[in-house]
Amino acid sequence: MTIDSLRTEYFTNPIGIDVLLPRLSWITNTDAKNWKQAAYQIIASTTEAGLRENAGDLWDSGRVESEQSIHIPYAGTPLASMKRVVFRDRKNSQSVMTDLQGREITRFKGEFTIEERTASEGVVTYRGDGDRYGFVNADGKRIVGPYFNRLGPLRDGLALARRDQRSGQLLGYIDLTGRYVIAPEFGWADDFHEGRALVRREGLLEFIDKRGATTALFSVMCGEVIVLDGQGKLTWPREKLTCPDAAEMEYAPAPESAKAEQS
Repeated sequence: MTIDSLRTEYFTNPIGIDVLLPRLSWITNTDAKNWKQAAYQIIASTTEAGLRENAGDLWDSGRVESEQSIHIPYAGTPLASMKRVVFRDRKNSQSVMTDLQGREITRFKGEFTIEERTASEGVVTYRGDGDRYGFVNADGKRIVGPYFNRLGPLRDGLALARRDQRSGQLLGYIDLTGRYVIAPEFGWADDFHEGRALVRREGLLEFIDKRGATTALFSVMCGEVIVLDGQGKLTWPREKLTCPDAAEMEYAPAPESAKAEQS
């Protein structure tokens, strides 16, 4: 048995509708004799987690004892444009991506294939064969194949990625070509935000820019936490360190705000 011909306001593939609370219809295909629908439940969610729990954050109709499958009025949160919704097709074990006007965009094998928490900058992570991950865009196009054992959200045009076959457990950053822009050399790393990311390389925490260059490095010297800039000059603490290890330390010029405070 399959649920086909999903329709929104009479349309199977509407380019757009001007109704925020549309009517929904479907056709059930089955080879069973003398079969008829006894009840339905509609769950609409913006996240896969909601579907996994059978609780839609847009709408959960609950079990409705009814043979009706035409013009079921949507009774959930009013819909906005330019968003995507993921439905679970339990019968066929698939994930179905649609827009909020009811147009089916694409289908994926498996009920929990789309990693909705990673949706960002027009793409979302999906799980392919072998529990490896790639990117699909809002049009349903697989733009990065499922090659990565770990793939984070796209932030500032870069995504945290790990490919065990190539680099073991080390993390790097790819762009939407699927190629590493920043080589995998980090034992731990976070997503980019406002042009920088926090990473751990060779046991030390540092901030890097979108080229992978160090902009700030955190270490310990003279029993204190210190911060070095990209040239290896001390920026923190502002006071001169006095232990022997700091004898040859170079100091970055104090920022104007610090000079103003001292004066």
